[in-house]
Amino acid sequence: SGSQFVVFDGKRRWWSEPQSLKERWDSLPFEQVDAAFVGTDGKTYVFSGPQYVRFSDGDYTKVDDRYPAPISTFWGKVVNNIARTGQVDAALVVGEHTYLFSGNQYVRYTGHAYGRVDAGYPKHVGSLAQEPRFANLGTMLDGPVDAAFADRRNIYLFSGRSWHVVSDALYRR
Repeated sequence: SGSQFVVFDGKRRWWSEPQSLKERWDSLPFEQVDAAFVGTDGKTYVFSGPQYVRFSDGDYTKVDDRYPAPISTFWGKVVNNIARTGQVDAALVVGEHTYLFSGNQYVRYTGHAYGRVDAGYPKHVGSLAQEPRFANLGTMLDGPVDAAFADRRNIYLFSGRSWHVVSDALYRR
């Protein structure tokens, strides 16, 4: 998040060096990014302040029609921090689930039906260990999740100056 971005190559499992949004992603109408994810629908969603954009093509050269759009009109369908503040702090796709974090809450979507939050959400970030793939989270989070990403093995959560790695299986030391 911020004024730079990195690219993750899931096949080769490497990260690019940080790159400037302004210089390297000129189709993006924002100078800063708060969160972004590639959804289960194959589209890329980028959040900045109270707005978001969507890219349907893989080369990210053209924002979809009718974007930027307000976050709260599409993503804030239930009373939650997203609806109240219009802010998404972090986004994460794990399998068929998409998680959006705002303040000390998160919502979950299943599949690519992003128009409706799963029943029982929002939830406090302290309950993340109850989610699929989060069972081995060794701590209870109480602050906001500032950034998150996942690969095939691990989920990485960043909160303030702390970060946590959650693995599907416990490893021996």
